Amino acid sequence: MGDSNLEVSAVGFGCWQIGGYYWGRVDEAEWIAAVQRALDSGITLFDTADWYGFGRSEQLLAKALGPRRDEAVIATKVGLTMRGGKHDFAPNELLELEDHIEKDLSRDHIMQAAEDSLRRLQTDVIDLYLLHWPDVTTPLEETMEAMGELVQAGKVREVGCCNFSVSEMREAHSYRALAVHQFPYNMLNREPEQELLPAGMTTSAPWPTGRCSKACLRVSTHKIPYSRPTTGGTTIPHSRAIPSSAVCRSSKS
Repeated sequence: MGDSNLEVSAVGFGCWQIGGYYWGRVDEAEWIAAVQRALDSGITLFDTADWYGFGRSEQLLAKALGPRRDEAVIATKVGLTMRGGKHDFAPNELLELEDHIEKDLSRDHIMQAAEDSLRRLQTDVIDLYLLHWPDVTTPLEETMEAMGELVQAGKVREVGCCNFSVSEMREAHSYRALAVHQFPYNMLNREPEQELLPAGMTTSAPWPTGRCSKACLRVSTHKIPYSRPTTGGTTIPHSRAIPSSAVCRSSKS
């Protein structure tokens, strides 16, 4: 992954859905079976966030990995909170959920959120800790210093960002090297091709090609596109085997 020491599969496993919000009910037994199937198929990167289900996604990922934790590279995120601490939304309130969201990348929030994520994930270290969204109210220098403290303390292995612009990514990178930048990218959303991809970085796009492609390495920040292939979403029967050609043991090269 970029210049980091993390080696992951080219295809990652997204864990937003298990949080429940936006997605409806997810069967826990099926979720655990899906994680186990992913591991058996060579997938090692599992992407979650403290925001997904307000911690539920992290908790169930830890349960699903169980004794196989060492086979996985866990990426989780920090930086979103609910105004007033409200976490109990009725189904008819979900469309207004974003009205309650606040972004917080202050040192105090990051340090506490990291401890909470470590506890929910039942692990001693977060492999990849991502800044979920930019926070214009907190200086990036403060944010990156806090992330550096977590690395120095051995609680985080690598640091990255999510949904940052090129200028925000470069400013963050000036304070501390970013291993990863995660952003939405698919056939219908090609905007990253205008600025993000030409900016100079390594890009790994598991969809639609299933291959790792390489651009210039001026920034050496690994790119992880996320998103459903279309805004309407698609489904793949869980019984369908994952082709071996879609799994890359290492995206370091």
